[in-house]
Amino acid sequence: METQGQDIMVGIRPELYQQVKFVAAQKDLSIREYLEEVLKEILSRETSISQEQGRPMTHETFEELRQLRERIKRNHPGQTFDDSTELIR
Repeated sequence: METQGQDIMVGIRPELYQQVKFVAAQKDLSIREYLEEVLKEILSRETSISQEQGRPMTHETFEELRQLRERIKRNHPGQTFDDSTELIR
């Protein structure tokens, strides 16, 4: 199924337009093709970051953190590690 593109108008500073035009020409792309390429890349990264942040912690990760906490306690005997959020308040 072929989809038809949606045209939008975006106001940008003349200097930025010139930069976009220059880079697009260097890549032998139209301004539209270049901007679509850039937007796809940015959205791909944003989506990836968003998905990573929403991922629940696995039992394995929890266990690794627990072991790390125990190693820190062993390496610093007698030192109290308070909740950092309580220290900030």
